[in-house]
Amino acid sequence: MRREHLVSIEGVFDARIGIDRKIYRWAPGSKIPWRIDPVGARHFSGDFEDCMVRLMNDALEQWQLPGLGLEYPHVSEQGPFTFQVTYRHNDQSQEPTTTLATAFFPGKPAARRILELVIYPAFFQLKESEKITTLIHEIGHTLGMRHDPIPPSELESYPCIQLEPPQTHSVMHFEPTLYLSERSGFIHKCDVSAAVRLYGLQDTSLHGWTLVDVEPQQIIPKKARGRAESQFAKKRPGDA
Repeated sequence: MRREHLVSIEGVFDARIGIDRKIYRWAPGSKIPWRIDPVGARHFSGDFEDCMVRLMNDALEQWQLPGLGLEYPHVSEQGPFTFQVTYRHNDQSQEPTTTLATAFFPGKPAARRILELVIYPAFFQLKESEKITTLIHEIGHTLGMRHDPIPPSELESYPCIQLEPPQTHSVMHFEPTLYLSERSGFIHKCDVSAAVRLYGLQDTSLHGWTLVDVEPQQIIPKKARGRAESQFAKKRPGDA
């Protein structure tokens, strides 16, 4: 998410719901544990963990909706986790960035890459309510929500399914109207409706798009060579 254009979420793979004719969501009843990345936190001058745990809990509370059936428990540095909140000075361009934060879609990490919700320096220039709103937006992506409305250029390259009419007050909005709202820091009823509808889908497909229920990948932390590293849990029989 950027201040001038709320775009960058793992490239352009985030807007309404669905991509490549598949609709990804976490399997019903999933627990999606998250932690603060101890390596990323070292690059932050203040107490990154205390700050982000508090803000994440405030943002996650907005997504505790009847009908979703998901849990996002915070775990310690040593606990198994599905994704981590980390801090970086720059985005992939290695240049100073206006990006606030980036996130991911539900799914197993590509090439065994750890799923991350990344926080950038510009995030800490926001007001408290704007920080929470930014995290609500990013968590929406981790649920499988894409931008609302979706930018035309993104829609052309990466079509999606529209569950609800575009809403200018959606926390998933592509433009920064969410910062102009008096409701900053809170989820909008249109986002509640869309998320509950996504997680309430019962059929295996919608308009010809396949519904994919993703089981959260569990990552087991370990200490090695004096720094925090992680390894993926061993595959169980039947795992892809």
